[in-house]
Amino acid sequence: MTVDHGPGELALLRGHFYIRRPNLTTYVAECQLMLYNIRVEFPTVEVDVDKLQELRINRGLSQRRLADLAGVSNTSVWKIEQGGGANPATLKKLADVLGVLPTDLLKKGR
Repeated sequence: MTVDHGPGELALLRGHFYIRRPNLTTYVAECQLMLYNIRVEFPTVEVDVDKLQELRINRGLSQRRLADLAGVSNTSVWKIEQGGGANPATLKKLADVLGVLPTDLLKKGR
């Protein structure tokens, strides 16, 4: 099915954009990238779980409240506290909320 929108026709077909103007190729590629979930994996760092929990509890924060203040999911905080490691960007956000350096939350020897 093609819908004619005049010059530079834009047709919506099965969730994809097709534009018939060569100078709009870049825009099409950018639009198509936004339609897909792209998963990028970052290396994780080992967190001193006891230190993280101690700082969180001493500040009277629940896992959910810490996550809200840091702008991360409460699942992320829970996984980190279960020993799952953390993305460096997530660790920085948590450290900022807790008022410490990200390196203070790393396991010793790392």
